[in-house]
Amino acid sequence: MKKYIAVKIVNAEPMSAMLATRTLGRDVDTTNSAPNENGETGYRGYLVEYEDGYRSWCPEKQFEEANRPCDGMTFGLAQEAALKGHGFKLPAWQDDVVIRVQIPDEGSKMTEPYFYVTSRFGMVPWIPTMIEMFSNAWVIVREGGN
Repeated sequence: MKKYIAVKIVNAEPMSAMLATRTLGRDVDTTNSAPNENGETGYRGYLVEYEDGYRSWCPEKQFEEANRPCDGMTFGLAQEAALKGHGFKLPAWQDDVVIRVQIPDEGSKMTEPYFYVTSRFGMVPWIPTMIEMFSNAWVIVREGGN
């Protein structure tokens, strides 16, 4: 089989399997789950909501191995988010400064994707510095602001 790396952005909150069953209105699979702190059958995990609105429950260990918060990201993860349409920035930057990706279409003069920065001064092409590329502090910016 060919190997894949999953890149998705989800909303999630810690939730027991028992509460997730009530919240989702359906049973959740606890086959690979660890019991909660009290040793009860309220298995630890996360309620996960995908960008298309689909919601599911994932055991804690599997969720934490496959996901990480969208703050304190590497440049590579921020770039993946940008390719999915999200803006990104470093926390020390002014609030209105956001990096985005432009994907050329058939009417574009450019032939390859490129980064650009938006701010109160307008939009201009952007090239990251070495310090920026090796930063582990990138955050996703919500549409229309932070």
